[in-house]
Amino acid sequence: EVLFTNPPDIEINFKGLGNVADMPGIYSAVRQVINNAIGNLMVSPHRKAFAISGDPGVDLSYLKCPRPEGLLRIAVVKAEKLEGDDINFMGSRTSDPYVEVKIGSSKWRTPVIKTNCNPVWAEKNVNDFFFFSSAQLVHIDVWDEDLMTDDDSLGSIKPYTVQQLVEMGEGELPFPLQKRSTQDNEPPADARLYIKVEMLRMVQLNEVSVDSGNRYVLCLNLHQCDGLPEAGEKAPYTVKLSVEGDSERSLSSNKGWPKYSPSMTPNQIQRIQHLAAKGIESAVIAEILGVDEKNIKALVAERLPPDSNDAKIAEWIKKLEADRTAREVSTNPQFEEVLRLPVPERGFSAVVELMSSAKKPAVVGRFMVQIGELDVVEGPWVIKDPKTGKSLMKEPGVEAKLHGDFSLEALAR
Repeated sequence: EVLFTNPPDIEINFKGLGNVADMPGIYSAVRQVINNAIGNLMVSPHRKAFAISGDPGVDLSYLKCPRPEGLLRIAVVKAEKLEGDDINFMGSRTSDPYVEVKIGSSKWRTPVIKTNCNPVWAEKNVNDFFFFSSAQLVHIDVWDEDLMTDDDSLGSIKPYTVQQLVEMGEGELPFPLQKRSTQDNEPPADARLYIKVEMLRMVQLNEVSVDSGNRYVLCLNLHQCDGLPEAGEKAPYTVKLSVEGDSERSLSSNKGWPKYSPSMTPNQIQRIQHLAAKGIESAVIAEILGVDEKNIKALVAERLPPDSNDAKIAEWIKKLEADRTAREVSTNPQFEEVLRLPVPERGFSAVVELMSSAKKPAVVGRFMVQIGELDVVEGPWVIKDPKTGKSLMKEPGVEAKLHGDFSLEALAR
C-alpha cells in the first residue's frame, strides 16, 4: 500500500510563459486541481494497493479500502465577529460565510449564511468522517462566498489531530481564527468558530448489545458486475448505496473499470492465424494458447494477411484492446471497493442502484437487500430493470448480477 495519511503540502512555481498562471484565480484553480487529483488517488482513505502475493484469498477491495479506526462526528455551531469582506447596499461591511472541513481526502462544506458576520448554523449541520488513524489532521477553514471571483478566506483553525480534538472534551469548543496563508488578511483578534466533536470506535457486533442504542455502519464490499447487456445506458457505471426511505443517507462508488487481461503478442497472432488456417475451431485455439476466444474470433473476422508486418499487427492489437475495454466496462465492470454508510439502527432495506455516467446519471438497474440482525449478507444479487422490474440480461438465460457482500458493524464510544 502507498498513501498519505494527511494531504501533502504542494508548492507550484511557474516559469516562462507559465507566469500567466500566477494571476489571481488561476493559481488557486491549478493548485486545487492538483490537490484533488492527488487526494483522490493517494490521500487516506484512498491509496494505491497492489496484491503482490498472488494469494486468491487476498480481498483487493479491503486492501484498497481498509477498515476505519472509527468515526469522527463534527458539528459546526456558529462563528462570531468574522471579518466583513464585502460591502452591502447599506454601505456596511459583511460576509457570506461557510465552513469547510477536511480529514484526509474527505471534505465537507456547510451551507452558506448570507450577509452575516455572526452566523449560526442549524442543529442538523453535522457530518460524519471515517478516520483511519487518530493522528490524522483535521483542517477547518472559514470562507466568504463570492459569485464573481474566488472565495476569500476569513480564517482557519490551527490543524489538530483527531485525538487532540477529542481530548478537548464535549460541548461547544471555541477556536480562534488565524490566517490560512501568508497572502490572506489577518482575521479579527476576537473572531471565533464554535464546533462540537464526537468520536465513535468501530467494533464488531458481538462486542455490543443489540439493544444498547449503538449506531452502526453498513458495509457493501463491491467486487464486480457481470451479465450486463452491451447495448444500454452510457458506461462506465457507478454503484449507489442508500437506505430505503432516507434519500439523504446515500453513498456512491468510483467508476467501474475493465477487467485486466494481457494483450496478445504478434507471435501469438501468427500462431492463431496458422492454427485457424488449418480449420481448428476458435474454442480449441483459445484453450491451447490461453487467449480469450472472443479475441480469436475477432482476429479471424479481421482477415489479416499472414504476412502482415509488425506495425499492422500492433495497430490491430490496439483496436482490439479498445473494443475489449469498452465491452468489459459495459458488461463486466470491476469495482473492488468497500462502501461504508453510517446508519442509526438495524432492520432496514438497503437499496443498490447501478448508475450511468451520463451528464444526468440515470438508474440502469437496481435491487434491494433486507438488512436484519445478521452481520453478513452474501451475494450475488440479480440486477433488475428499474422500470419493468425484470432481470437485466446480457443474453437469454444470463442474468446481470452484482457480486459482493453486505456486513454490519457497530459504532460505540
